[in-house]
Amino acid sequence: MAWPPKPQFAAAMFAPLPRDPRFSADWASAHSGGAGADQKEPSPIQREQQRLADYYADLTRQQDERRHREDVEARAKRTA
Repeated sequence: MAWPPKPQFAAAMFAPLPRDPRFSADWASAHSGGAGADQKEPSPIQREQQRLADYYADLTRQQDERRHREDVEARAKRTA
């Protein structure tokens, strides 16, 4: 084989490889169909996870409100 390589070989050897969007830094939008893609219906697992997250957020909020109300009542008794 003669050196330097023929242009066809050099072009093929050093040509950029096609990029797979799954392995890019923007893999999330590649999996979601891009920035302008319509939102898909959440899967049953996602719906259940969201239901549990909402339930525990509501439970925490109720507990915080109860503790605050009890603190206010305790302060009112001490000052009365």
